[in-house]
Amino acid sequence: MKTNLSFWNISTGLKTMCAQLLAWVILAVAWCSPSLAAQNLALLVGVGDYAANKLDGPSYDIDAMATVLTQRWGFAPSNIKTLKDQAATRAGILAAMDDLVQRARPDDRVLIYFSGHGTSDRDSLNAKRSIFLPEGTGAFVPIDAVISVSGGSQVVQDKLVVGRLDLRPRLLKLDAKGANAVFIADACYSGELVRSFKQKGLPQRYLAQPGQSNPKLDDMQAATNKPSKSEPYAYKHLVFLSASAKGETARDINKANLSMLPTHDGKPHGAFTDALIRVMTNKLGADADGDGHLSYLELQTAASTFMADRGYGHSPQLQPPIAEDSRSLSGQSVLGTGKLASGEALQKPPAVTPRLRVGAPYITDTVVLALIDRVPGIERVKERSAGDINLNNVSNQLVLRTASDDTVTAVRMDDHPKIAHVLSALSTAHRLRGLAQQGQRSLLPCAINPADFGGNFLIGQEVNFVVRPDRAATIVMLNLDANGKWTTLYPKYPPEQAPLAGNQAHFIPGNRPDQMIEVTGPEGMDTVFVFAFDEPPPALNDIVGLVGVDLQDARMSRFVSGLTQQAGRYTFARLELRAFKKPVKPGTP
Repeated sequence: MKTNLSFWNISTGLKTMCAQLLAWVILAVAWCSPSLAAQNLALLVGVGDYAANKLDGPSYDIDAMATVLTQRWGFAPSNIKTLKDQAATRAGILAAMDDLVQRARPDDRVLIYFSGHGTSDRDSLNAKRSIFLPEGTGAFVPIDAVISVSGGSQVVQDKLVVGRLDLRPRLLKLDAKGANAVFIADACYSGELVRSFKQKGLPQRYLAQPGQSNPKLDDMQAATNKPSKSEPYAYKHLVFLSASAKGETARDINKANLSMLPTHDGKPHGAFTDALIRVMTNKLGADADGDGHLSYLELQTAASTFMADRGYGHSPQLQPPIAEDSRSLSGQSVLGTGKLASGEALQKPPAVTPRLRVGAPYITDTVVLALIDRVPGIERVKERSAGDINLNNVSNQLVLRTASDDTVTAVRMDDHPKIAHVLSALSTAHRLRGLAQQGQRSLLPCAINPADFGGNFLIGQEVNFVVRPDRAATIVMLNLDANGKWTTLYPKYPPEQAPLAGNQAHFIPGNRPDQMIEVTGPEGMDTVFVFAFDEPPPALNDIVGLVGVDLQDARMSRFVSGLTQQAGRYTFARLELRAFKKPVKPGTP
């Protein structure tokens, strides 16, 4: 009996073990099966064949994006839904959105991409129909939208895909499922841009609303007097990338401009989409921290830099806003992986050129040319618009413009000391930028607030900055103004040297009315360098509270020289602030 009992116990134990093992095998197989594994889903919408204001780029945008997703990012063709031109009706777009939301599961990687015309909420008709983002910026124009002529301009009357009414409810459902989602819009949800832009022949991706004028400086004045109201960012998992800020229009590289502005594949594209695909195919280095993963912040930064160098006049915007990004969505990996499906190593951003290239092909004053050649760190180039800074003689003034055609400042042609001073400051700033990017541990999430006009502000307007360091950090913010003078915006007072908490948003210098920074003249461009040091830099005490000094000042020189010793122990951001005079109404003295 003992033998039989022992045999029974052993047999029962083996059966139990086998049953448990079988259960684990079944569970493992089910877990790894395609039906339960995280899937890649995409919806690509492109409209260019409008009855009026046709766009060349969207059709090619959709084809290129689908190719990139399948060949470089591991998307199956069967999981990519495309709606192009006649298929991209309002009803078709919303039905495809509903289907995508229904199919999505937790941890799926989802991409939604719109390419075409956008419109804004700057008129009474659209006042209650704003886009789903906190700024509330507008709507997408499908192929069957009702477009008519009003005052010689094409305007949209009806059948829009409206953010708040149409997109937001669906995106909230998608977000609630826990999918890793990104919404990309290469369309304008904005008005006429106010900053200068070099490529003036490029069509804009914007259609007005009835009775709506294209906002310029007068709309900046209105925005200054009545700031836009922002709602809290509504999503926990969704990232949004748009082609431009509210006060900028997105541009279309059409067939007529391809010879001047070649795209990645030689076909028409949206300016933003072309830059985006360059990054996503590793043709444009973006892995700033060298960790082998592409983050959304790295994607946006690389695309913005490329577009600025080409002078498109608009910069991609990333949501959620830094102040609300408590989940660090901007630092998450693109499409959930951040890696190319082929395993190809991601490139780092191109290094800053050793010397500041100054283009002066139209300058004939031999004294000024000799002066340029004597400034340390400058290389004079003869090709048209080929410099980091380009010079022109306008009404006997030397006008200095960036590669993107933004005016830095203007100096009288005979004011040789000031010309030398401004060029020397720009040269040294170029060196500082190179040192900072070479030694940065990673990118620093940082933005100018308010962000409605993409870094464009009226003189007299008040601004501040928002930063979100990834760990406890000492913040240093330096400003180079249009006169070539440097000011320490932060820390301005000794108590501000204290480290700020990591993974939190901080308004610099603060968010109270008495802590805001006033934008001062002259017209032109300021450059702001922002550092988040893991430990206080040795020369910090030297630069606290400095106002209007030369970078050659011994205190500033010590700070810049010390960056080499701080390599790998700080994050960094560089911002541009463009100042415009307030518009003057006719008859105003």
